[in-house]
Amino acid sequence: MLRSSRVKAAAIAVSALAVGSVFNAIPAAAADEVSIVSADDITTLGGSTKFAAGIDSEFRYDGVIRVPSKMEITDLYFEDDGDGLVDQRVTIVKREEDMTTGDTGRIVSRTEDGAHDLITFSIQGDLGGGKNDNRFAGLESTGGHGIGIKVVLVDQQQVRQEVTKADALSVTAYNWETAGDKARPLTRLPYDTKWGGTPNSAAGFGYITEDGKVPGNLYILHALNQRIGKNTGVCDVTDEAYYQFVREDGTPSNLTPNPVKVDVTGMGNNNGDYDKYAQATRLDDLQFPEADKGGYYKFLVWPQAKNSDGTACNQSWEAGKVDQAFQVGSVFYDYVPEVEEPVDVPLVAPAIALGAGLAAAGGGFLIRRNRNRAEA
Repeated sequence: MLRSSRVKAAAIAVSALAVGSVFNAIPAAAADEVSIVSADDITTLGGSTKFAAGIDSEFRYDGVIRVPSKMEITDLYFEDDGDGLVDQRVTIVKREEDMTTGDTGRIVSRTEDGAHDLITFSIQGDLGGGKNDNRFAGLESTGGHGIGIKVVLVDQQQVRQEVTKADALSVTAYNWETAGDKARPLTRLPYDTKWGGTPNSAAGFGYITEDGKVPGNLYILHALNQRIGKNTGVCDVTDEAYYQFVREDGTPSNLTPNPVKVDVTGMGNNNGDYDKYAQATRLDDLQFPEADKGGYYKFLVWPQAKNSDGTACNQSWEAGKVDQAFQVGSVFYDYVPEVEEPVDVPLVAPAIALGAGLAAAGGGFLIRRNRNRAEA
């Protein structure tokens, strides 16, 4: 039989008494100084880490935060212009509501975990890095630029705290117009309504499905190659790409156990060719198998290049290598994290004193998964 695959969180046990003391004994004036949830309690599931600078400067992020029970997310922020300040606030919509084309966040799910809850959320918005702005620029070997997020939380006693995770994503912007001999083909990141889609072109990121059905026109392969039309004969043909849906740890979905090759129309930079949205390749409607239920899946794309004479080009991306892929979408398939017993790790909570500078131990959690395996 096939077992449904779900994310499991192994929580590090923290003294319930100590946590209770923090909540009940802290003067209101000192509440904002208490650190109950830390950056380690945020786990990144996926996001957009590569894009063409100046034309697709967009932020996409999916994550999970572990918080004390009943605590709520009130605000979400991200770093929008590479200045190190996590100060761009997004509008939060409910799970059943559509994310807009503006700066938006959505609460995907909440799962009880004893004295804690696991809250899954998505963020999308605009980045301010233009094609001449090198704050996001860099080859993949440099690791790009770290983009931070901030989660604002409030508990039932209205104690508020902010949790910032610096470098939640490492983002690399490729200035494809001036990349020269080292230019590789790129894949555009759909936004606004330019590519169509319901309710907009960005809906393929953080898409929620309960039955595994996914509208294919939200999963788009729009390949760029700045060598097209330059008559160099070298790496100047892009007519195919690979895609795959993989879990947050990079293992393949049952829907796409191997990268899938599709025909694409590569677009260059002549007379705005890169903006020919109708020529982008759209997938047919998809049906994830039952064995994939409960998972989070990244939509990864590897655009390919070859020489004009049909020979191999050494400036492509290797299909199947997650670190070389462009993530241009994601799917939550009935994604509700399951819970394991707390990890047996001794953790001594610090003494709690009243007054300024109060602190409590901030735990962390591990994302684990039971693999789908066919059993006799």
